[in-house]
Amino acid sequence: MRRVPRLLVVSPAPSHPADQGNSARIQALGAALMARGVACDFLYYATEGLTDAQRAAMAGFWQALHVVPPVPTGRMAFPGVWGLDDWCDPALVAQVAALQRRWRYDAVLVNYVWLSGVLEGLEGAFRIIDTHDLFGDRHAVARAAGIDPSWYFTTVAEEGRGLDRADLVLAIQAEEAATLRARTAREVAVLGHMPPLRFLDGRRGPAPRAPFGYFGSANPWNIASVRALDAALAGERDLPWLLAGRILRRRDLALRSQPLRMPEVAEPGDFYDAAECVLNPMVPGTGLKIKTVEALAFGRPVIGTRWAFSGLPAEHPAQALEDVPGVVGMMREWRDSLAFRADLAAASRLLALRYAADLAAQQDALAARFRARCGLWRDVGHLDDAALAAQIAADSVDILLDLGGYGDGGRPGVLQQRPAPVQVKWVGMQNASMGLGCIDWMLTDRWETPAGFERFYAERLLRLPDGYVCYLPPPEAPPVGPLPALARGHVTFGCFNNLAKVTPQVLAAWARILAALPQARLVLRTHALGETATRERVLARMVGLGLPADRVVLEGGVPHQALLAAYGGIDIALDPFPYTGGLTVCEALWMGVPVLTLAGDSFCGRHALSHLSNVGLPDWAVTDAEAYVAAAIARASDLPALAALRAGLRDRVAASPLTDAAHFGPALAQALRRAWGEWCDAATPP
Repeated sequence: MRRVPRLLVVSPAPSHPADQGNSARIQALGAALMARGVACDFLYYATEGLTDAQRAAMAGFWQALHVVPPVPTGRMAFPGVWGLDDWCDPALVAQVAALQRRWRYDAVLVNYVWLSGVLEGLEGAFRIIDTHDLFGDRHAVARAAGIDPSWYFTTVAEEGRGLDRADLVLAIQAEEAATLRARTAREVAVLGHMPPLRFLDGRRGPAPRAPFGYFGSANPWNIASVRALDAALAGERDLPWLLAGRILRRRDLALRSQPLRMPEVAEPGDFYDAAECVLNPMVPGTGLKIKTVEALAFGRPVIGTRWAFSGLPAEHPAQALEDVPGVVGMMREWRDSLAFRADLAAASRLLALRYAADLAAQQDALAARFRARCGLWRDVGHLDDAALAAQIAADSVDILLDLGGYGDGGRPGVLQQRPAPVQVKWVGMQNASMGLGCIDWMLTDRWETPAGFERFYAERLLRLPDGYVCYLPPPEAPPVGPLPALARGHVTFGCFNNLAKVTPQVLAAWARILAALPQARLVLRTHALGETATRERVLARMVGLGLPADRVVLEGGVPHQALLAAYGGIDIALDPFPYTGGLTVCEALWMGVPVLTLAGDSFCGRHALSHLSNVGLPDWAVTDAEAYVAAAIARASDLPALAALRAGLRDRVAASPLTDAAHFGPALAQALRRAWGEWCDAATPP
């Protein structure tokens, strides 16, 4: 038995691409926790903007992606320093609280203490701050290093007040943890950062472009470090170096040493292929230097100051230098001595291995804390059916719900061994009866299985009072727009369902609809249509069944928010049959698009009927193909009615049983209690 812990990560920095330290840290932490069985969602408070490529990369990486537009910061709350919450918009706090109520995250992790206000609005979640750095008196540290302070800085007292909002504070290295413990009574744990050790894969890259290289963002610490390196290289010959990354966006960065330049780095590996030895001339500062560990992970030898190796168990003299001129001295050693190169390369790789082992233990400990909040946790993927059934029985499970059916990962063989006294089939390949005598009940509703349908099921039917599922609308869904047909002058039908559901009978019905409406268009969107060969094959099949090629648009998959936005161009959704839509129907309705469905006799043939009935639109369900075609034509011919329905459909769905979790939860519990009660009555001797 396994209940996956759920974590929401809140960040003002994107997780992708990993071309700056904070993004690399966030992405690596998410990957580590998901590899350890933690379901991780990501909320990006988009202070650094968002491209389509970034959105697609983040949506593909995290379990769910939420994007919140930022609010410009105002004035400093105190003379010369920011207040704790100056950069944390109250609307963001409210949105995270709403997500927590909907998804019931076991834990919420915010990046940076200045977003700690988000933790104030949470109920029941384990609250974590990943500090990334020290921000109390950061401006004083900067000025002591000759750097003009920028970005966020505050007082030690304000930082401590933010830290106190957490249940757990994460420091990126031990020295930083000691400082944080002096600023808060909350628990402080060290959680370092190390990307996957790429040098272990044995890949050989292209010949380097330069013997030395520096890769960094344009933060003031990096600017100061690069300027110090440039000054120390004055008069040096035969020490060519490569400068790469966002730091080159600074137009005022004039360097007399004239490094080679690599302003665009699509992937960090591109830089590490280009530089034979990596430099980190970091001036005094705080925190773990993420570009140092990234270079080590790529197997590159690194020369740097002791501040560049803060928090790392470095032993080589070239990794504990007191100043930037010392870095240049070691560059000469590298140039002149093959033995030095071999020694530094070996020391760098050994450091990477030792640090990665320490970090894995830290990540294991954090994941274990999440699992501890989930009650009983069982990782059962490695167990065969007999062993899993034995484990369920040993755990004394009273009611076992099957969510896999005959789909991928389903375990009907476990159910056949009767590990629990009451066994119930619910969502997850819930297409029809499982046909197994070992399943006692099927959770359903009066539309999926009306009276008289009992004969189709081996299970007893456990009907909920409304729908058999509850829909939680995504908070990132865009607003419902106006009916597109009003501006276009023609109706656009759409189907965003799995292509496998689009049968020849469906295509034939669609052909008749478009033939009767000569201006109408049809849009199909699904991942399978992203392949050119599939699109060509599907279009040929559609044309062969009478659909006009010039009025059909075939589109591939897109990230979820973009998929929802695509409903802005659809007037009516055409549901396939005999396997109708489920979640797709809910999403269309939430986006203001009514769905026309043909209800069949099987469970999977009545999903849409159930959802439509729960939002008060049972008249959008028909029972045969003739009625399906006629209804599509009639609905498309009444644009005022379509526009009025669209304008109020989201409010209708929000007020319906389909989204009423507060009502659905107790109803589900009552149904399961009935099933348990009947078993108890039958098991009790008269």
